[in-house]
Amino acid sequence: MQFEQMHELKETGFKATFFRGGVEVGTILCAESMDAMRSVKDLDVIYIDPPFFTNRHLSVNGMSYPDLWESIDDYISWLMPRLELSRSILKDTGLLFVHLDWHAVHYVKVALDSIFGYSNFINEIIWHYRTGGTSSRHFSRKHDNILLYSKTSNYRFFEIYEKSYIKYRYGFSNTRIFRDEKGFYTRVKCRDVWDIPALRGNHPESLGFPTQKPVGLAERIISSSTIPGDIVGDFFCGSGTIAYAAAKSGRRWFAFDISPVACRLAIERIAPLCDSYTIESIDGRVLQSKYQCSNRARNGAHYDEGKKG
Repeated sequence: MQFEQMHELKETGFKATFFRGGVEVGTILCAESMDAMRSVKDLDVIYIDPPFFTNRHLSVNGMSYPDLWESIDDYISWLMPRLELSRSILKDTGLLFVHLDWHAVHYVKVALDSIFGYSNFINEIIWHYRTGGTSSRHFSRKHDNILLYSKTSNYRFFEIYEKSYIKYRYGFSNTRIFRDEKGFYTRVKCRDVWDIPALRGNHPESLGFPTQKPVGLAERIISSSTIPGDIVGDFFCGSGTIAYAAAKSGRRWFAFDISPVACRLAIERIAPLCDSYTIESIDGRVLQSKYQCSNRARNGAHYDEGKKG
């Protein structure tokens, strides 16, 4: 691959298209979220990780984005049309995951109830993690909230399982017991509290992107809502974790972000999972010709085509 030319992609308005076996499998589009969302339809699942209403300018390793608002009403007014458009481009069997935290989740829950209907609310998933930083004025805030909605009552949901560690083996005569490096465990249906470690700077997955999410979180979302061949949408894709997990598990994807830095990073990250890619401007001008990914890169990607969940 030839990533040395990526620095030329400094402005929004470009699209990367990925191929595997001569078939188009995914797109990364650098554009404003509303414009990008209007370009797709019939998605099986949508994941949205918008700004959290922190009223801060986040910056790490030269990468940054503003999360600054006049008020909570200003924020909700900006987010509402994106939530409405999300519903319109979902399949009737589709699901929407909206990733937030304590700053605005309760306001967004009310907005989503008005758009999707209160009866189509499925879960509030708590992503629990352990990171540094505490306060003497309140309990430590160590979780995010992921709101799960369906478009209709005829939605698809795939049960997934997680490990539940046990101290002793006795008392589980009718239950299969497994063992790994942490000890003995059983497999139980996944609960709505997900204990998945957040990424630290020294973690092998970390790319230094300010809001990067762990692949394990993305895999759980995708496995519970899709099967191989389904279409995944991510409209604030950042470093491309959802698209990466989708590509790795045989799903197709549309990933969008307004940041050229984020999109360049996502392209570099996902390219080794595919055979080739092209980059062109939205108006059709070819910015980079098709590049073949090396066999070494593809073999190192551990692409799990056909694996369910």
